Amino acid sequence: MDIKNIALVRATNVIPVDGVVRPISAVPYLRKEKDTEFSTSMRDLLRRKGLLKEVDWTKPDEINKISKENTKTLEQYVPYNSDYNSMVLWSLNGLVPDDMNNTFSDKTCAIIDGLAEQIEQSEMVSLVPTDTAIKGNVNLSNKATILIDKDRYETLSLEEKDKLAKLNLNVTIFQGNLKEAVNEALIREGRYTAETLSLAREDDGYIKSDTSDEVRRTIRDVANERNIAQVLHWSVITGQNDELDKLENVKDDFENGCIVKDFYKRAFFEYLFSKMNIDNGTKIFAAASSSSSIRGKTVDYMLVDDMIKDSIPLWDEAANLKVVIDLYQGILSHKSFMKYIVEDTIYLFYYAKVFAYAIAKANDFEEMRFYYSMLSFVNNSEVNIREKYAINTQFDPNYPLGFKPDKITMDYVNHLLEYAINGDIKE
Repeated sequence: MDIKNIALVRATNVIPVDGVVRPISAVPYLRKEKDTEFSTSMRDLLRRKGLLKEVDWTKPDEINKISKENTKTLEQYVPYNSDYNSMVLWSLNGLVPDDMNNTFSDKTCAIIDGLAEQIEQSEMVSLVPTDTAIKGNVNLSNKATILIDKDRYETLSLEEKDKLAKLNLNVTIFQGNLKEAVNEALIREGRYTAETLSLAREDDGYIKSDTSDEVRRTIRDVANERNIAQVLHWSVITGQNDELDKLENVKDDFENGCIVKDFYKRAFFEYLFSKMNIDNGTKIFAAASSSSSIRGKTVDYMLVDDMIKDSIPLWDEAANLKVVIDLYQGILSHKSFMKYIVEDTIYLFYYAKVFAYAIAKANDFEEMRFYYSMLSFVNNSEVNIREKYAINTQFDPNYPLGFKPDKITMDYVNHLLEYAINGDIKE
């Protein structure tokens, strides 16, 4: 097996009618905002109203189904936000499985092209079975295949269909399961193997098959021969990897993404405010979550950048703790997990008190509403999740919440409370 046997595969809803696959930053493409206080609070509200289904993590077969249903429900309530990326992401010799953050199986289009063809004409950033990255536009070769769902194809304009017909590559219309259509296309091509991809770290990209080891070896050999990084996309853009010398051209992607994300989020709130008669307190909370100005004071991004850089050694140290590694690998003991839940619940109890002190020290009603909203988020979202676990822990009436805290936990929360009690509102 060699490079000619490795296929690039991309599931998407953006059909490249001109034969060019573009990164998100180059097209008016939007995704749902899923990672802020607003979306978390909205999830909690929808769950309380019974509109979001609870996921039973002991039943793997139901996880994807319920996650998809919840995602469709959430789309009706959570605003869109720009998602910047200068790279196009692919998988190798198969379709990436769905997870809690991304759903690929319900896409209406899949693109297949040879690694051998693209490595000669595109800028390869990293080679990973589930997360291969190519910087900039990807011009499909004459060996490429575009798979399009039949119903989606019927929605295309005559102009779009005409453009597809004139492409010097294969366009195939399919019905049914996208993964099956991709696997059939890979096998039909005669040069690729159809693998079952996995996001589990121990699987190293692929579920074991007669050819999976050879595919892995070929990918590693190509990456080493071409001096291409072998790290996941998140590690590429955040610089959390050991191959930074190979990633100079994409080192600013994370910062650029934050700038674009902040711009579109602020634009969304400004549009929303122009259409709705809402109180100033809500405006302030929204502005805070979108990193725009609060009471005429803008965020000092340079200060934030410096704080992040100064904290990286601490993050690295924490990420390499045995308890964190065991949790990531799914081998953390139940006793250790419950210990973490208890200590974190205690921390959140005092963390909420910090916002309570801030409310008492607020200079006006607007500030008071803002700190109240933050207190509500901690109490209604973060605490609720932990209480479901911690409620089964042995109760000790001699301590707040019924849990005996570790000294290190109390040293930390006492440090927070000292500033909350004795400091001014800024502190």
